[in-house]
Formats: sequence, structure tokens, C-alpha cells
Amino acid sequence: MNASQNPNYQWVNHPSADDSMMRRVQAWLDQDKSMVWFPILNSQNFPDVSPAILLHANQSHRCFAWSIEEAEDLLHIPEGVTGWLLPIDQPDTDVVVGLWEGELHFVAAVDQGTGQPQTLLSSKGITAIAADSQDHSQNDATGS
Repeated sequence: MNASQNPNYQWVNHPSADDSMMRRVQAWLDQDKSMVWFPILNSQNFPDVSPAILLHANQSHRCFAWSIEEAEDLLHIPEGVTGWLLPIDQPDTDVVVGLWEGELHFVAAVDQGTGQPQTLLSSKGITAIAADSQDHSQNDATGS
């Protein structure tokens, strides 16, 4: 059974959101692609950490990663932290996902200065996250 058709998961589109990120992640799961999730090391995700420490950590951010092999693994990323999600065979991504209250939210990353869309490779750790986009909920995690 495809992950996107599994009855244990509820995929929800927000009417105002472009669901292309969610559809790509569903396709990756359906193709059994191994993925990796990298937390975005910025002051929005870690407001109590000094900018100097974040800059230092961001220079080696690839060592902070979660392996994603199936949809359930996405529910084990840190709560309230956005991060880059990509298949391990791809060098770059624009897919940003965070977990809030048992729901995955797919969001767009933009440069704070220019407002231009960002990717993992172009971001250099200076990213702002657009707060409303798409979410994916798992019934067991949300109690639905």
C-alpha cells in the first residue's frame, strides 16, 4: 500500500496553500525513497541560543539530521522546529517541514532580506518561514 493511501494517515490541504511540497513528500514515500531531515538552525527555531552559536552550528548543520524511511518517522522530528526534508539522493530541496501538536506543516522558506524563496543550499542559515502552508496529520498522533 502506498504511504499516501494508508488509512492511518490523514493528508490535509489548506485551501490557501500550494500543496506541491506535500505531494512531493507523498511521492517520495510511495517510491520508498530514504530521506533526511535537517533542522534549520536559526533564531526562529532556537530563540534562546545566541546568534554566534547558531552561526557556528549552522556551518556544520549536516551533522544534525534525522533519517526518514517511512511516514511515521516524520512524527519523530523535534516538536516546534522546522527543517529541510530531501531524499538522500538529491543534493538540494525547497521542502521545509515542522511538527506542531502531532501535525506536520509544510512551509516555504524565504530570505529575510530579499523575500526570495530559499533552498537548503541557497539558505546559508538565514531563513524566514512563512507560517501557514500545508499540514499532514497522523490520526494516532492527533487523536482524530
